[in-house]
Amino acid sequence: MKKILVVEDDEVMRDLVCKFLERAGYETIKASDGLIAINIIENAEIDLLLTDIFMPNIEGMELIRRVKDADYSFPIVVMSGDRKLSDHYLKMSEKLGADRIVSKPIDYDTLIKTIGDLID
Repeated sequence: MKKILVVEDDEVMRDLVCKFLERAGYETIKASDGLIAINIIENAEIDLLLTDIFMPNIEGMELIRRVKDADYSFPIVVMSGDRKLSDHYLKMSEKLGADRIVSKPIDYDTLIKTIGDLID
């Protein structure tokens, strides 16, 4: 079973995304910010990173940079719901190395297809 690390500071959103991914046949690991995510990445095998951009401690942009600098091979999907800044930050995250970007509210069929295209 493919393992997805879901990094989202909003607990309700994080739980919903994880439940949806689990129903689609993926195993999930939850993290509420980039600092926790880095610890998980260093200590667990994951197949894909799904991360928010705006979070406490280490934000998504910094998380992407650290993952790419450490040369991990798993794909990265970035999500954000801040309408005022989303487009700019989503595009910037792609330049930093994110494989795909999705906007919130998330269309779950699109998210599952995106993830499937990257790891299945």
